[in-house]
Amino acid sequence: MNSSAESSSQTAGSSASASDPEETGKMNSMVKVEATSEKAIKSSTTRRLSYSSDTDAHCPKRVKVAGKDGSPMVIRVGSRKSKLALVQTEIVIEALKEIYDQDYEFEIVTMTTTGDHILDTPLSQIGSKSLFTKELEEALLDKTIHFVVHSLKDVPTTLPPELCIAAILRREDPEDALVLKSSLKLEDPLDLVRPKLSKGNEIDKTSGDNNCKDSVKNGSIDENSEKLPVIGTSSLRRIAQLRKMNPTIKVVDVRGNLTTRINKLDDPQQPYDALILASSGLKRSDLASRISTILDSNWWYAVGQGALAVECREDDSSTMALLSPLIDYRSTYEAICERAFMQTLEGGCSVPLGVRCKWIPHMPSNSDLSVENSDLILSLDGAVFSLDGTEFIEDCQKSKIFDEVKEKSEEKSSEQKNNGNIKNFTSICLPPPTLACFDRVKRAFLNSFKLGVNLANQLNAQGAGNILAKIKHDKEKK
Repeated sequence: MNSSAESSSQTAGSSASASDPEETGKMNSMVKVEATSEKAIKSSTTRRLSYSSDTDAHCPKRVKVAGKDGSPMVIRVGSRKSKLALVQTEIVIEALKEIYDQDYEFEIVTMTTTGDHILDTPLSQIGSKSLFTKELEEALLDKTIHFVVHSLKDVPTTLPPELCIAAILRREDPEDALVLKSSLKLEDPLDLVRPKLSKGNEIDKTSGDNNCKDSVKNGSIDENSEKLPVIGTSSLRRIAQLRKMNPTIKVVDVRGNLTTRINKLDDPQQPYDALILASSGLKRSDLASRISTILDSNWWYAVGQGALAVECREDDSSTMALLSPLIDYRSTYEAICERAFMQTLEGGCSVPLGVRCKWIPHMPSNSDLSVENSDLILSLDGAVFSLDGTEFIEDCQKSKIFDEVKEKSEEKSSEQKNNGNIKNFTSICLPPPTLACFDRVKRAFLNSFKLGVNLANQLNAQGAGNILAKIKHDKEKK
């Protein structure tokens, strides 16, 4: 697919730049785009305004730019075409509208990405790290849009040099959910994925042991007693954990947007008994009622899952300032340590690894963590699995994220060069240096990053590198 051609066809005739909101008025009258009005998205998309509280106290002065005729400026926002992508884009837009009132108008520019086109191949076999972001990033670099809204778990840990993640919004529940076929009723949905034993044997329902075989007591798995359950997922992380839990389980690839996958699940002609999906996407799509049970405690979720990321050009200071009030610091610190963990392990969708974050003491999800708390500890659990679930390495690291930290000289010079918006945090930029709490936020960025790196090194020392090397070797042989 020629992604540049696709972007060009949607922005034909445009010579104006989106790097400055003042140019947008001219550009908007010239450019033909696929735009989505607010009415096209149901009102449910505005039920969560995911931005940090107390933005006046902790964020720089809000940007306000008026058109030459005094009219609101039009900000062009890139999005994928799927319903969930549009819902998430509207969440960001509604948050900005609440902050800036009538200062801006927003226009959504939709695009089809490589990952949207390739529906007959598991994501882990495609080999690209920018499946759902490349075309949108090309539009950013062409200066035909101001910013893009992504699911953070789709965003590579290394972005093109000119781009950065300017804001991460308050994280939705990051857990995975088990969704049963609508015709299937179980008192305990987890019985579907637990090992089935021959008559007279007993199941130990604690599925968090390091070896799935330990969950079977006084007997062996009876593979022939009844039809084996079929679980739909394309995620190697989910597949490995399912096989760790129950080595006899049958996993079938399922692709498509969220609505397509749910329809495939409920189709009597399709083999699926259940799907494993991100609970955040189900909730944002008003499909929370389809959640049969949440997979938590002994289940590792994806890096960045549940968080929305806003990407823009690093040299576009106006747009970065526009977005800065959206930053949720708790979610950002979690994202940095998780992405640093994955980056150090050289992971991605082709590697079965998972994470869990928690705060000590427990912090409500709406806590403003730009405010210093010297006793606050961020704990990161990480796990690496073999593809068949038989090998599993897990460990934990903790960090007082506001502790003083020594910086490397190259980090300092990079900061001076980029006016504080350095990108050594897996392409997540520091907020503007005019932020009142900039120094302590910067300490938290550094400590969160080091937390992820230290955990990855700890797992490598225990053999995680060998597991990942074997996965890479087997993939290259195919």
